[in-house]
This record gives sequence, C-alpha cells and structure tokens, in this order.
Amino acid sequence: MNCLRCGRETEEDRPFCERCMKEMEKCPVRPGTAVMLPHRQETPPVKKGKRHAPPSSEEQIKSLKKQRNILRAVLCAVILLLVAVLILERAQPVKEYLRPGQNYSAVETTAETSEP
Repeated sequence: MNCLRCGRETEEDRPFCERCMKEMEKCPVRPGTAVMLPHRQETPPVKKGKRHAPPSSEEQIKSLKKQRNILRAVLCAVILLLVAVLILERAQPVKEYLRPGQNYSAVETTAETSEP
C-alpha cells in the first residue's frame, strides 16, 4: 500500500509512511476526534531520483562570467541609447524652442505694460 499523504510505499499496509507519521505527530489529535482519511487512488510510489551534485567551482565561475558578459552587453546598449538620445536632442534647431528675438529670460510685454 502507498502512503495516503505522500504516495511512498508503506510497510505492513499502514495508511501513512514513517516520515509522514513523524510530521503528523507534531499536531496531535485528541482521542475520540473523528478523522476522515483521504481517499487516494493507487499510484506508483515516489521514486527516489539521483541527486544532482552541485556545480563545481569551475562551472560556477563559468556561469558567473557568462552572466557578467550579458550584463555588460545590456549596460553598453543602454549607454549607447542614452548617448544617441542626447545627441539627437542637441541636434534639434534652436528655433523650435525659441521664437525669434526671445531668450530664456525674456518676458513678453503687452500693450498695457509697454512704455510709450
């Protein structure tokens, strides 16, 4: 039989494996409390796969260098884009910003405020 909680194969047709029993012991239930066991279809037990070894320090260094190169490329692209925007902004003719005879400190005068 398989564990009703995790699906591992259990000993002596128990509903739960030893691991799940230890977890459930942390939250005890008072005697006489109605407990409904989940209905679990027969599923193959959880397979214990091979654990992958952590990458070696050489592989980690290689991965970090690759990430660094990608970050450099992105940073260069952003800097080039900003430089292009600044160059294009400065290339705009001044007449689009100012009317003839006006400078940044000029104040427009009206007929009421002009001197005779």
